[in-house]
Amino acid sequence: MGKIAFGQAWSFPAGMTDALAAYGVQFGDPFWAPFDVHGDIRSVALPDGTVITETLGRAWATGYEYTATGVAGISGYQGSFAVTGDDAATMLSWDTSFEAEDTAAAAYMLTVNAGGAQTMLARLASHFVPVPTAPSR
Repeated sequence: MGKIAFGQAWSFPAGMTDALAAYGVQFGDPFWAPFDVHGDIRSVALPDGTVITETLGRAWATGYEYTATGVAGISGYQGSFAVTGDDAATMLSWDTSFEAEDTAAAAYMLTVNAGGAQTMLARLASHFVPVPTAPSR
């Protein structure tokens, strides 16, 4: 099989670059799952027992790149998180690519990524949602 790509992006109001970067692009403190982090390496166990290990590559103030291993039949996994913004919007993007030895491995990895994207959306929505306060009058 050839290279497979999976990506997800979330749009926020303009001017949120710093807040999104502080929350969404910290390799050592991933916002969506309880990773075991040791410096530039983090790992997470999936419900089926698969352990994914991610290694930090390049990092900058508003993003980072990483590689991942641990999923049977998957090789060359690369991912990135990045925050970009302009006068109209601020965007958090997650992009991944990998090679799969067969259709079953590809389907499994895409399912893992899709589930991760759903959890990321829920955590982003929970963190950035306004919370009502008592009236001031």
